[in-house]
Amino acid sequence: MLLSIFVPKKNDFDGYRNFNTEEIIQDGIVVSGNPVDFTKLKEENSDICAWIRIPGTAVDYPVLRCDTLEEEDFYLDHDYKKKSAAHGAIYMQKINDETFISNNTVLYGHDMLDGTMFADIKKYRNQSFLDKNPLMKIYTPKRILTYQIFSAYKTDDKSIPDTYNFYDEASFNEFTEKCLKSNVSDESVSPKFGDKLITLSTCTGSKNERFIAVGVLLSSALTK
Repeated sequence: MLLSIFVPKKNDFDGYRNFNTEEIIQDGIVVSGNPVDFTKLKEENSDICAWIRIPGTAVDYPVLRCDTLEEEDFYLDHDYKKKSAAHGAIYMQKINDETFISNNTVLYGHDMLDGTMFADIKKYRNQSFLDKNPLMKIYTPKRILTYQIFSAYKTDDKSIPDTYNFYDEASFNEFTEKCLKSNVSDESVSPKFGDKLITLSTCTGSKNERFIAVGVLLSSALTK
């Protein structure tokens, strides 16, 4: 992943989402509706499967997953409109399900010098930031998912889905135990096998290193 500058226009994502209304959940349903206009987004690009938003950071972007005709990491150097761009987009690989039902959904994004894309993930290097900003939202066309970030640390550049089998209990536990031993973690959170994880991955400036933040699903609410 590249360390470079990307300065988006202020209105790049205007018209696609509106977080000004309070989310009201009754009986597991968000009665206030979905704040993200997925109909409009998918008219731009059918590969858009979700929206990620992390309060306290600049992370507020569509999430892409390639269709079968595109290369695995197409969005490493293409934006959410499929235009060639060094800053790329936030994306998942095909091994993960676009509905976030995978046992560990891994999202990738560049670390941009202007603080965009996944640059703010590095704020989780500080325990105090994790303590104050533990929650993350994933919006899909049908659900709103809330995750709690419980660990953040530097790791090697090996593919996480290739290194761990998250459908095997021993491998799942190996990963979560490593997370909880990291310098920045929330020991009050103890994911169990079968819980749904999310991992955000970005670069550090070293070719052989990545910085990741890991969360566990707290709730999933249907949208109207």
